[in-house]
Amino acid sequence: SHDVCTYASIIRILCQCCWERKLDSVLLEIIWREKHLGFKVMDLFEILEEGLEGEDSNLLVRLSNALVKAYVSVEMFDEVIDILFQTRRRGFIPHIFSCNFLMNRLICCGKVDMAIAVYHQLKRLGLKANDYTYGIMIKAFCRKGNFEKAVGIFDEMYEVRVRPNAVAYTTYIEGLCMHGRTELGYEVLKAWRESKIPLDDAFAYYVVIKGFCDEMKLEEAADVLFEAELYGIVLDTFPYGALIRGYCKCGNIDRALEVHDEMMSNGIKTNCVILTSILQSLCQMGRDFEAVNQFKKFRNFGIFLDEVCYNVVADALCKAGKVEAAVELLDEMKGKQISPDIINYTTLINGYCLQGKVEDAVNLFEEMSENGHKPDIVSWN
Repeated sequence: SHDVCTYASIIRILCQCCWERKLDSVLLEIIWREKHLGFKVMDLFEILEEGLEGEDSNLLVRLSNALVKAYVSVEMFDEVIDILFQTRRRGFIPHIFSCNFLMNRLICCGKVDMAIAVYHQLKRLGLKANDYTYGIMIKAFCRKGNFEKAVGIFDEMYEVRVRPNAVAYTTYIEGLCMHGRTELGYEVLKAWRESKIPLDDAFAYYVVIKGFCDEMKLEEAADVLFEAELYGIVLDTFPYGALIRGYCKCGNIDRALEVHDEMMSNGIKTNCVILTSILQSLCQMGRDFEAVNQFKKFRNFGIFLDEVCYNVVADALCKAGKVEAAVELLDEMKGKQISPDIINYTTLINGYCLQGKVEDAVNLFEEMSENGHKPDIVSWN
């Protein structure tokens, strides 16, 4: 095994040559094997500090940046924070980009309070935040539902003359919608658009539409969708999908189909998640025959249908006593290189059992086991 001096020499070369990927790989190896290497990661700084002068001191900054990235990538957050304090004692701290990466990942992992604490500590250490840093903090406070503190971050940006970017503004609107305050979020969206404040228009309208759908205010969501189209904002599948699922959830399948047709006519591709919602809603309303026809229509259009879509229709066919037609769907899946899962097999096994065709059910049961699917309690029943 290499000693600390050997690893330090390798790291020195990688830092000087700016070979970031290889540096990341070496540091991850050290992190995973630290207990067996006979030295600690921070010992590398002591070795590398010897003989550094002038611009060469940037090497330590590069190393600290890479270490932050490596530790964050494996979610070893306590170790990252230790690096921040130890490097500060040596007279430097990692680049703001690395600190942003840390705080953003903390929020993504649900450690919002820790991200906020890191932000305040970095400010005490003298790190100069950029627009992305402030945007991350706005996201943190919005996740907590503390919109007063989020507004305070905007005020802080104005004080230090950092202009908020479109992500920061849109994040605030998203936070309002996530916490059931979609009407206020929509009012903020309209006010900011009138004031020519930079926004990610497509995403801002999506979060408002989704917010209204989550609150089951579907007509309001439809009005916002219409407004976005009126303004010429290019939308993708997500806002339409949210509205379609909302209508399916409340049993208004006809309206869901209308929105789906509108989406398709606007040149926006559908997907199997949306189609599953439509097919399930039709079946739940007792319109199994229509669900089968819609499935065939989607299939004839060349739209990709996954194993979940196939299972919804297979279940409808089995309940209608058309088990052989359902089995044909299983063969069709195999022909399209879609691997049937345990739910697909269980649906067909149940269909055969309902018809008293126990031998056919047993054959499917054995095929399922041979294909590596371990029967569950539903299959056995």
